[in-house]
Amino acid sequence: MKPGERGATDRTQAAEPARRKRRFFRLFLVLLVGYYLFRIGLAVMDLTGSIPLDRDPGPAGRTFLDASEMLTGLVGLIAVPGLLLSKRWGYCATMGVSGYAVAFDSWATLTIQVSAAGGAIVPLLWMIWLSLYRQTYSLSEAPTPAARPTR
Repeated sequence: MKPGERGATDRTQAAEPARRKRRFFRLFLVLLVGYYLFRIGLAVMDLTGSIPLDRDPGPAGRTFLDASEMLTGLVGLIAVPGLLLSKRWGYCATMGVSGYAVAFDSWATLTIQVSAAGGAIVPLLWMIWLSLYRQTYSLSEAPTPAARPTR
């Protein structure tokens, strides 16, 4: 069929939702990278004393705060290529770091400052979105152990 005929147009129109979904996914990955860089930036700013906190968490709390912010950002950045390549480990790492970020931000909201609740929004949305499209990450294909020779 030639490009102007009806069959070619139907295929092009059928491929459009997949293209839109992929564009949305890439945009969300860019936003996710920005979010993880922001988490790293928060840790650095807190280490330098640039962020005034509503309540002082004490030395141990501050160490936990900074380590959590830094690790959330770093592990999240490591997971992004796995998501881009539709790898199972990317899905699992992102779900894990997002779950941790929600729990951590809930703790920070209750103990340090209320504005920490805003940090839970992005990972919560990402967990919902990933849950809807988890079949993309081959989760049903669990690795099987190598067959052992029998005697």
